[in-house]
Amino acid sequence: METPKPNYKHPVLKPIRMDRLPLMPVPRMSTEAAETWIWGDFYLTFQKNPPAFLDLLHHKENHRGVVAPTKYPFVISVFYRKDKSTSSSAPILVVAVEAYSHLATPVLSFFSDDSHNIYGPFQGMVSAEAARLQLLAIAGEKLNLIGKPHRLEK
Repeated sequence: METPKPNYKHPVLKPIRMDRLPLMPVPRMSTEAAETWIWGDFYLTFQKNPPAFLDLLHHKENHRGVVAPTKYPFVISVFYRKDKSTSSSAPILVVAVEAYSHLATPVLSFFSDDSHNIYGPFQGMVSAEAARLQLLAIAGEKLNLIGKPHRLEK
């Protein structure tokens, strides 16, 4: 008997080229152990305080004084599952809480392909739990996902 196909269609997204988005937070980097989630054809990582690609690049090249204008307290990076699609290990979507020193309220944003977009203001008090819920909801919306993600235990 053939496995039934899901009744949804997610957009096909290209892997993100970080060299084209230097302000994007670096995938798989976190000040604490990242959480890994599975949702349909994707796996997602929930990261805390990853650096921007620009900061990482300048740190590696020993440049001083160049700092990205934003911090990322919480980020979800989305990847195709290796068993489901592409052979690329680059993320296809990054959803972030962005904190700017000149703004009182953090904003939600997302990176995909070659674009960086502001989604809107963060709702409520900023905490890991609140950020995880809002970032997962945005990822699910952008990828037309149904159901709920499942966290992989350590």
